Amino acid sequence: MFDGGNPYGDLQGNAVWSAPPPPIVHNPPSPAVSSGGSAGGSSGDSSGGILPNIISGNVKFGVPDPAGCLVRIDYAHIADSVPEKNGFGAVKVNAYMDCQEPVEAVIMTVSLWKTGMFWDDIQRTTTNGTMWTQDWENENTWVRCTNHKGTTYYGRVSVLLEEVVNGQSELYGTSGQGALNYINNCGT
Repeated sequence: MFDGGNPYGDLQGNAVWSAPPPPIVHNPPSPAVSSGGSAGGSSGDSSGGILPNIISGNVKFGVPDPAGCLVRIDYAHIADSVPEKNGFGAVKVNAYMDCQEPVEAVIMTVSLWKTGMFWDDIQRTTTNGTMWTQDWENENTWVRCTNHKGTTYYGRVSVLLEEVVNGQSELYGTSGQGALNYINNCGT
């Protein structure tokens, strides 16, 4: 869900999300997951960490996370950070997460899409993550231009956060899509 009332993002053209409000269906942990484990959980974590919680369906989508995290995805744009090759640049999309409090772990997946006549086409997806952070970014999602056609691109982001709440590992998820952006001279 977008923060504020503008479905196209903030005044700089950035799409901004926080977790949307309930309703949400929460699946209680299965005995195999709640008995412990070492798949990414912290030392005081009795739920087993990110992977077992994902497998068991223990991700809270649509519930505001206690750390107050906001996720932002920029417009797709010509990448200044990717050098030209054979006269072609690259199109890129970046995503960012800022939290009011540190989180145990974050996994961020960013996809670059181009619009099509009948369906949209994914160009590239990248995933990165880290442990114990208050902010995170994914600036690795780009694709080389292959022709000089004008093309409309946009980005999608999904974030999975692990937070310890009352001594238990809890997972929170959110996702969103950036605004469409027409780029001259960069077809793929």
